[in-house]
Order: sequence, then C-alpha cells, then structure tokens
Amino acid sequence: MPRASNCLPLLGSMVGGAVGARILILYCMGSFVKQTDSNTSLTLKSNELPKRLPKFLVLHNEEGKLKNMSPFLIQKHIYTFAGNVQSIKKMKSGDLLVESSSLKQSEQLLSITKFGDIPVTVSAHASLNCTRRVMSSVNFLMVSDAEFVSELEAQKVIAARRITLKRDGQIIPTRHVILTFDTPVLPTKITAGYICCDIRPYIPNPVR
Repeated sequence: MPRASNCLPLLGSMVGGAVGARILILYCMGSFVKQTDSNTSLTLKSNELPKRLPKFLVLHNEEGKLKNMSPFLIQKHIYTFAGNVQSIKKMKSGDLLVESSSLKQSEQLLSITKFGDIPVTVSAHASLNCTRRVMSSVNFLMVSDAEFVSELEAQKVIAARRITLKRDGQIIPTRHVILTFDTPVLPTKITAGYICCDIRPYIPNPVR
C-alpha cells in the first residue's frame, strides 16, 4: 500500500530489523520495574513510585483455575473487592484482564490475593498501560536518552531510545527517538524545551 510522503517509514526498514524492542512495564503494588530484550538499550526512570496506578490489570492463578471458574462467580468476587469495573475479559491463557474505572478501584484490585480459596496474583498488563510514539527532529541530535526521560518526565515519558543505523561498521544516530509514555492515551504532541513536536505512532518490526 502506498504511504503518504510525510509519514514516517516503517522503522524496521530503516535499521534492518534491529529496532523492534519489547518493553514490559510491570507494576507491583506501588512500584515498577523494567524488562527489555537483551539487545535493547532503554533509559527508564526506576526506583520511583509511579505517578498513577495501572488501568489494565491481569489476575492470574498459577494452576489455571480461573479458566474454569463461573463468570457469575468471577463477577461477584471482583464486585466485592472493587465494585463495578469498566470491563472484565478472559484472556487466551485463562487469566482475567480487568479494566478499572478509577485510581481507587485499581488500588482495590491490586489488593486481591484470593478468589474464595483460590490464590491469585494481580499485576499490570504488560503493554496496555503504556504507549510508544516516535519523535523526529534534527534539533535533538545532541540530546541523550537519559536527558529525554529527565526533561519530559512531566509529560509522562518513562523511557527513550534513539534509533540508530549501522553503516560500514559505524553506528550512526538518526533524528528519530522512540518515547514510551506512562499512559494508555495516545498523545500527538509534546513540548521539548521551547519546541512543540509532533509525535507519530511507533510501528514495531514484523516478527521474522
């Protein structure tokens, strides 16, 4: 399909398949840690409390007992802990994906340890609570990933990675930077210093 001339090309085509990075942000009762693929270098604010609790939560039982639990019983248990939530969905794994409707509800859901006599763990969904966008500007070629995270923290940026090219054995930085936002809402602009920048959706490389 033809692509408009002002659109960012697929990032995988720019770096020979080396860009796609899997970012997992796991929240655990008021703290978060990062996990990245071994070939990915990301700058992420760590050892700090998140500014908000996750909206999308996963309820898991080690023995997979949630998979065969009655939907009526599941709804009653969740209502007992948190009231009416935004949505409840069963995942392919048998785990439950719960969308909360408020900060208080997320706190209540994170406190769940049992459904009746069934032990459960609650954690943030690996990707639904964050979004990734691409900023492209020659004005920031001298800015490090760490500086992006530090300066854009107020705009919910929690990770940054500059896209690089490998040419004749040399690593060449590009004007494109992948920004990870601590929000499921897709932003379209950011203010970086005195510059207002458009940001585009991040398109990961296809699995090869």
